[in-house]
Amino acid sequence: MSARKAALALAAALALQGCADPGPASERGFFGGMGAMMTGGDERQAAKLENTAASEQRRALEARADAQAAASRQQQSERDLAAAKARLDAIDADIARQRQTLARLRAQRGEAGRAEAERIRRESDELARARARAGSQPTPQELQSLERLSRALDESLHRYGQN
Repeated sequence: MSARKAALALAAALALQGCADPGPASERGFFGGMGAMMTGGDERQAAKLENTAASEQRRALEARADAQAAASRQQQSERDLAAAKARLDAIDADIARQRQTLARLRAQRGEAGRAEAERIRRESDELARARARAGSQPTPQELQSLERLSRALDESLHRYGQN
């Protein structure tokens, strides 16, 4: 009898499994629900949905973090660009001031320092050409070079004014 009971239980389980519908529990009948319960179909489907939801949540968090990092990089780029523009504006102001100083010193010295004034004018022209080549968005190296040339011109003007 026990073999017969086991065979009947096996037959019932197979019948219930055959009735098991992989769809939502609200759309399954009694036998479909019983089959899903016995085979663990509902648990597998729930676990699959949970894994999918967790994966989507993880992707959403990663996307949010990527967006925040991109916004931070953009803000830093904007700050760097503003700082470079300020440095460039300062160089433009230096060039104008240096040319005025050279013109004033040339007028004061007349022919006495003509050769030195001409050398300084060429230095000033070189700085102006370098500035024009740099354009409106120079590289950090170009900015450093322009600032170096401007300091050298200031030193030349200072020496010329003292002689």
